Amino acid sequence: MPSSREAAFDRRTWSPVWAGYAACAWMLVFAAMSFYWALGGTAGLQTVSLGQERAGESWFTLVLWLTGLLKVIGGLLALALVRPWGQRVPRMLLLTAAWG
Repeated sequence: MPSSREAAFDRRTWSPVWAGYAACAWMLVFAAMSFYWALGGTAGLQTVSLGQERAGESWFTLVLWLTGLLKVIGGLLALALVRPWGQRVPRMLLLTAAWG
């Protein structure tokens, strides 16, 4: 019978684990973009609806900070689905948040 460590490297579970890491990395890239814009950066800001004309307004900056934070939380959620520390969260709560 394979040990739990060997089961972690089973081919059937290997791909979803890397998908979780990739999803986390992708979320963190987009979070970094939101934080960059919130700090005053303008490169690529035209891709955001209202971006150029609202840059520098306090409410728009707040929205950028909040969306960046939500993206970081989404990245952590992706990791929680594939990492052992995610087992501390009730499974249904974790899956509901992921589907949401």
